[in-house]
Amino acid sequence: MARLPLVRPDLMNEDQRQQYERFPSHLTQALSLRAPRLAQAIPNLANSLRASGPDAKIREGVILRVAALTKSAFERMQHLDEARKNGWSDADIAAIERGDASALPRLPALPADADALATSDTSVATS
Repeated sequence: MARLPLVRPDLMNEDQRQQYERFPSHLTQALSLRAPRLAQAIPNLANSLRASGPDAKIREGVILRVAALTKSAFERMQHLDEARKNGWSDADIAAIERGDASALPRLPALPADADALATSDTSVATS
């Protein structure tokens, strides 16, 4: 059950529906009721991060590692399917979440780099 009331997609006004279609999530549903400007800004940020920066597979691996480190079940749930779509196997995902670089021979620095991001310890970063 959601902690915040969510506007059902079938009851959204046109502006709310546009935002929801750009970023279909409970976050967008909740923000549509309370903070429409933020509901618009979140998809802009998320889509700009997807359109720039690291390779999608690396991005999703880093997100899953940070989700594991911060114990964010929500973040994990939001990105698990994307990680699989971008080429991570369930065994890879388990290794990422454990921080097991030896199980990721093509991207051994990913766990340490993600750990550095999550802890702000730049001395750990290896790439």
